[in-house]
Amino acid sequence: MNHDVIGRGLRDGRSVLRAATELIAGGVSVTEVLETVAGFAAELLGATHVAVLRLATPSEVEVEVAWAATGAPSVVLDRWSLADDPSTRHVIESGRAVRETWEGATDPVGRTLRGRLGVRSSVGVPISVDDHVWGALYVHTTGEELGADAEECLAAFSQLIAAAIVNAATRAELERVVLEQEALRRVAGLVAKSAEPMEVFDAVAEELARLLRVQGTKLLRYETDGTATFVASWGPLDGGLVTGTRISAQGTSVAGRILATGEAARVDDYRRARGPLAEQLTAAGIRSAAGAPIRVDGRLWGAIVIGTADRSLPDDTEQRMRDFADLVATAIANLESRRALLDSRVRLVHMADDTRRRFERDLHDGVQQRLVAVGLGVVRAQGAVAEDEPAREILDAVGVLLDDTIDGLRELSRGVHPAILTEGGLAPALRSLARRSGIATDLTVGDLGRLDAHVEVAAYFVVSEGLTNTAKHAPQAKADVVLGLVDDGLRIEVRDDGRGGADPEMGSGLIGIADRVEALGGSIEILSPVGRGTTITVVLPTGRRD
Repeated sequence: MNHDVIGRGLRDGRSVLRAATELIAGGVSVTEVLETVAGFAAELLGATHVAVLRLATPSEVEVEVAWAATGAPSVVLDRWSLADDPSTRHVIESGRAVRETWEGATDPVGRTLRGRLGVRSSVGVPISVDDHVWGALYVHTTGEELGADAEECLAAFSQLIAAAIVNAATRAELERVVLEQEALRRVAGLVAKSAEPMEVFDAVAEELARLLRVQGTKLLRYETDGTATFVASWGPLDGGLVTGTRISAQGTSVAGRILATGEAARVDDYRRARGPLAEQLTAAGIRSAAGAPIRVDGRLWGAIVIGTADRSLPDDTEQRMRDFADLVATAIANLESRRALLDSRVRLVHMADDTRRRFERDLHDGVQQRLVAVGLGVVRAQGAVAEDEPAREILDAVGVLLDDTIDGLRELSRGVHPAILTEGGLAPALRSLARRSGIATDLTVGDLGRLDAHVEVAAYFVVSEGLTNTAKHAPQAKADVVLGLVDDGLRIEVRDDGRGGADPEMGSGLIGIADRVEALGGSIEILSPVGRGTTITVVLPTGRRD
């Protein structure tokens, strides 16, 4: 064995390793690194051809990198079966080096090397990555047989290639994790700010499709009748299943398997799947798909499914999808919690309104009517004692007190729930309110018709609180009240030219109005710059009565 050659090979090998490491650190692709190593191996061993082969499937190899000396014919194969290549099969299966001469070769690959490339001899060694045979490194020569030390030198280069592959894979994994975390962070940001679920669904569909490099992503919700409704879609492989489509989920599609088991699922060949959904996706060109369940508070709500037309999906696909499914579940749970809270607030508002109406009715039909009857009795008594001056004076005083009490009860009744609002609607109720406000008020009410009772009550008290606020803090100011229907519902604006500076956080009245408006699904805006008056703008969703 020529120890000088081996020593030079090892020294140069360390140089190649340093060069490969620098190339990888600089973002150079693993292919470029392998080409550099292959070229150096050819130069050191005097080879005319070098090939780095990767085990593509358990029964096939493909050329990852091919190098040919100047003037030598190029490698003509790119992928072939190990059944046609006994030499490479031996390297892969045994994990040992081989030395071949191709004179009289009978297998297809050997005949190609000899006949098309003129190769006389070859040496091949395995490339092992993480204790598994990744592929093989071959050097070929058209001249004299390769030296006796070729296997040992080539093994050193094989290790360099393995190191390059591991480094590149590590870098790719790091980049993948960074991209995945960035995508998750963007979606989590939407969830944290309570974005609408459809916005979250669309973002998840797009982020997953881009991250996993697939042609289609679907988010679906399972219905109680065994169907699925698609709530988001991204990518060219939509299969006609646009957002809003509802189709049976029964069968062995990914969605069907998740529905049946509640667990993540995959289909590597959709041609073998069964069911309406599988048939539609197969017709759309989907080859394989994977999915993860979406669970909300422990129940199966739906699923995320991704699909591809040109390859099988990696083994870790379902695991990578789970974090996105969890974010979707959180968004749905947040929405359901908000809806439950809003529903409870609406129920409280409705109960309060109903209580107000009952109280007003009881005052009007009960206490108020009895006091009126007492007042009439006093009038009759006054007539009966007309000549008795002291008794008459006492009864007159009682009559005045009764009149004041009845007026006070009527005013209280209007504050609790004005009967005119129930009987006549917003316009007459607001005209009465404006007359009693104690400030100059210009009222403009559009053609509203009759609205939902709770909307009318809310609108009434918005105006009442606005005018009360003006009368309290700027009694000399002029107020303008405008109501009209807009696309979003009933728009109410109460503005004055008073001193401004109103703080909605400091007044229970404005806070109460804001709670009532938001409970009905409306919006409120209060603008009150110091010295420039106050404007309260409210929009309430409407429910028409006629």
